[in-house]
Amino acid sequence: MLDDPNIRVIAMIVEHFRHPRRFLEVARLARAANKRIVLLHPGSSSAARASAATHTGAMVGDYNIMRTLVAHAGVLLVDTLEELIDVADILIRCTALPTGGAAVFTESGAFKALTLDLGESLSAPTTERPGPSSAP
Repeated sequence: MLDDPNIRVIAMIVEHFRHPRRFLEVARLARAANKRIVLLHPGSSSAARASAATHTGAMVGDYNIMRTLVAHAGVLLVDTLEELIDVADILIRCTALPTGGAAVFTESGAFKALTLDLGESLSAPTTERPGPSSAP
């Protein structure tokens, strides 16, 4: 995938890294090649770690350490399957993500209006906008 010019985003669900150092190196190479890795890694709870150990036979390491290491390698971590799909979709559609500022993605006009209200209330004071003109 690193050598394929048609692949820009790699979405993965991983329960256990058999070779964590190798994965981190591949993640760094992917980042250097302008390819993004989006990772869903279950195991934040003790029950999920125990479950993974029973069917993979793997010792599951410290979840917070894993999150820190993969994030430093440039991997985008997500918490749900829906988020994995959404983040991968955004990265595929946006070849260059904007920097700075804020962005809100919503399908609701009401949430858009609420966000605009909040943004304006947090910004520096501006002059009052003129209302509708009253013609004589």
